[in-house]
Amino acid sequence: MKVKAVFFDMDDTLVLTSKHDVTAYTAVAALVQSSEGCGGADAKLVVESFKKLFAVDPWDKSGKVEVNEWRGGLWAKALMEQGVSESVGKEVCLLDVSD
Repeated sequence: MKVKAVFFDMDDTLVLTSKHDVTAYTAVAALVQSSEGCGGADAKLVVESFKKLFAVDPWDKSGKVEVNEWRGGLWAKALMEQGVSESVGKEVCLLDVSD
């Protein structure tokens, strides 16, 4: 059987990915709260900052950075906006929270 079509659902119309976004935001918030390196950063503000960054640049428009790495960088920036060091922000973003 040959592939006859590929659908890209970028706006949550075919597959409801927003439900999974909430799960991810909750997991990251818990991670921020439990990580000593985050120094008491406000988890809610980290998530809100990520959402703003993501709304502007959800992926690397030049196509040079893989999407997971790009979005990890957005999380790191959101953490840094709350005073978390760049090295800790990157370390937290590399952790696998998918269980």
